[in-house]
Amino acid sequence: MSLKDLVPDLYDGVREFEVLFDVEDNLIEHLDQQMHQVKANQWIQTADAQTIGFHEQLFGILANPELEDLTFRRQRIMNRLQSMPPFTVPYLRDHLDRIFGSDNYALIVNYEDYQIVLESSSDNANWFQEANIIINKIKPANIVYIQSPTFFQRIKIQESATIAPLSYFRIGRSRVGRDQLLKRAEEIEVSIT
Repeated sequence: MSLKDLVPDLYDGVREFEVLFDVEDNLIEHLDQQMHQVKANQWIQTADAQTIGFHEQLFGILANPELEDLTFRRQRIMNRLQSMPPFTVPYLRDHLDRIFGSDNYALIVNYEDYQIVLESSSDNANWFQEANIIINKIKPANIVYIQSPTFFQRIKIQESATIAPLSYFRIGRSRVGRDQLLKRAEEIEVSIT
């Protein structure tokens, strides 16, 4: 909508008012865009880079815009905001499910030795680092955290066994350099039970 639509027809064709209305229309459009951006900055999911940078300063995060896109930075802040007590193993598993996916990690809690072992496969180094930060924030001080990068893939193993008798040379019956010192007979396959 333009201001020209709101004034009487008396101003039609007056050059000064047309220029004035065009300038004011541009200012109103710019103000409208800024108001929408202020509303968008109220939530992390729609915030711009400047607002995300402000939140990163609050959490003490030093962002690297060359390696981390705005979507990752938003998700990292959401992840940090959701890190509120009580901290339990199911709570930690829920966080790790969001970071790695439910089938891409193994969490082993060894209560007797006070250890948490995370075997994970991550395509992105940023999420790998984020998992380390979250676990170190959640785990109690007396528990040791061990990160074990792992690649999860199914492997098919097939076993077989063969027997091949070996016969060695006997002193006095072979000539050094001409006869083999060790002879291997033909392999015979055996069954494994």
